[in-house]
Amino acid sequence: MSGRRRKVARQSSMPGSARVTTSGPKANTIAKSLAIGNPADGYYALKTMSDTNGASAAVTDDEVIDGIKLLAETEGIFARPQAA
Repeated sequence: MSGRRRKVARQSSMPGSARVTTSGPKANTIAKSLAIGNPADGYYALKTMSDTNGASAAVTDDEVIDGIKLLAETEGIFARPQAA
């Protein structure tokens, strides 16, 4: 891991969103671009997280909204749901 930053990922916790690690129907979430049916680079995302001692987490739509508000209030940044 020398010289590499730890990679961390997050996906919507709505059913069907965590498609890198689970399977199921496509999700209905405000973070639309994170709710893809079959991530083309899912294997590489998992490998990168593993190689860098990274992690992933599922977040709810309410947590996404809270993140958007926090960034706006504290940093003056308006983030899209996929980036919050």
